Amino acid sequence: MTIAPERPTARPAAEQAPPAGPERRRATGGARATDVYAVLGAAAAALALTWLLFARLLPFSGTVGFVLVAYALFLGLYALLVSFDEDGPAVRDRVAGVVVRTLGSSSPSSSSSSPSPSGKAAGPSSTSTSSPRT
Repeated sequence: MTIAPERPTARPAAEQAPPAGPERRRATGGARATDVYAVLGAAAAALALTWLLFARLLPFSGTVGFVLVAYALFLGLYALLVSFDEDGPAVRDRVAGVVVRTLGSSSPSSSSSSPSPSGKAAGPSSTSTSSPRT
């Protein structure tokens, strides 16, 4: 004969609720130390490998080629370094984030002082008012 263990009794709802203290916010932003190390390590390794390729091993020359090869190596090395700590979707997310941040910072920013399509500077200083100047 088999005896089944007793079923635990459910606690009242008042005991299951968390304490009524202030809620703590989670930190969702900011860079972790491992992220900073991965970016710095990938950048240093990419520059060193690119210099080695351009100066010693291959007959490449030119600034544009150096920058493009260094950037491609940086992305590959960054993905490799992040893959030591994260899984596949997180690696793709981190690499996509780095691509967006690095390519987004190289484009000209649209500030309020940039010219508008009509040729006048946009912003509060260029609005015409009907008040006379004295």
